[in-house]
Amino acid sequence: MFQFVLRPRFAVAELSVASRIYGPGQPMSVDDIIKEQLNTASIGIPAEFNLDRYPKRSYVVQYNESDLSFISRLCERNGIFYYFKQEDGGETVVFGDKNLAFTSVKFGGRPAISYAHQRDRKVPRGVDESAVLSFRQRRVLSTKTIALRDYNETVPSVVSVDREVGQGSGFLGKASRFGGHLTSEAEATTLAQIRAEQVCASQTMYIALSDAPELRAGAIFKLQGHPRFDHEYLVVAADHSAYRPAPAGFRAFAQNGRAYQNMVHCIRSEVPYRPVAMTPAPLGAGLHTAKVDGEAWNGRAEIDDQGRYKLQFTFTEELAKGRGSGYVRKLEPYAGPNRTGLQFPLVPGTEVLVGYMNGDIDRPVVIGAVHNPDMKPGVTSDTHVFNRITSQSGARIDICDGPA
Repeated sequence: MFQFVLRPRFAVAELSVASRIYGPGQPMSVDDIIKEQLNTASIGIPAEFNLDRYPKRSYVVQYNESDLSFISRLCERNGIFYYFKQEDGGETVVFGDKNLAFTSVKFGGRPAISYAHQRDRKVPRGVDESAVLSFRQRRVLSTKTIALRDYNETVPSVVSVDREVGQGSGFLGKASRFGGHLTSEAEATTLAQIRAEQVCASQTMYIALSDAPELRAGAIFKLQGHPRFDHEYLVVAADHSAYRPAPAGFRAFAQNGRAYQNMVHCIRSEVPYRPVAMTPAPLGAGLHTAKVDGEAWNGRAEIDDQGRYKLQFTFTEELAKGRGSGYVRKLEPYAGPNRTGLQFPLVPGTEVLVGYMNGDIDRPVVIGAVHNPDMKPGVTSDTHVFNRITSQSGARIDICDGPA
């Protein structure tokens, strides 16, 4: 007995694990990032994109993730699905965000597949005639309302949106989520609609047993001859099984049945399909090391009109100068309105420790600067009786706590 696993070429993306930053210097949309990932894959991966336009972001992090996991979680966040279109020369991975991206299938020239429950079948089928052998509906209770809420520090304000998923006895409760890096109310509204469609897509599912190899994930098919469920459906998952020795004909009968069967999960074709958000995002836990970056202004760091810094993170390969990150806020010991505060600007090359808002790897904050052997502190074992402030130019204030 032996077992083998047949996977598409896209699966090689699981073998590459990396930490990268996308967007600094040249903001990128989610499809821009996916295309760059595929273009740098170890083998060619044919792809098609049937997507709307997506906002460009200046800072998106892949952190200790396989390329496959990174692509999958970006897709799931934005409601983008992918499936594989089988062709003579191989498969093509198709990315889409509307059901129009899926392909309708025929069955030996017939536009629909017949329902033919085995106990009700009186006339034997031909060798090349496929059929749906059983078909049932499964419904589950689902969330009634999706609520998204986040704090947008660039405005600054709280972004909050509620979206009703559905009505009726099958929808109950409210799912509130804080975080998610919502940059505007418009984006929050779009993402809330996507989350609602994710819930709706899995609320009512149809499960079919058939011997039609045309029924695979991403296929739209029409069912006929069922007493209740004649309709057009979209296959969202399929389990295939076959055995040898196979009799003549792919669908031909053997002594104990046919050589091939599948079980498919499908939804009505007019229901928008959205993939379930199941790929975990890396958690920005602990502190990460970075160095202050940017073009030097007479030895000063490049900061913007909000006092934010550019950084070069040590967890990724060094990018071009000034493009290691977008502008990042710095935690200060004292701040307030009317430019109130206590600020000591950092200089290029300074080592800093970085934390993350809500643990979101895409939302860094400089927690503080640290010394190292190359940048020694002004107070050491030899000068431990001094409290010292030293500027970059050498200006210094000393408060001595030693003996009088």
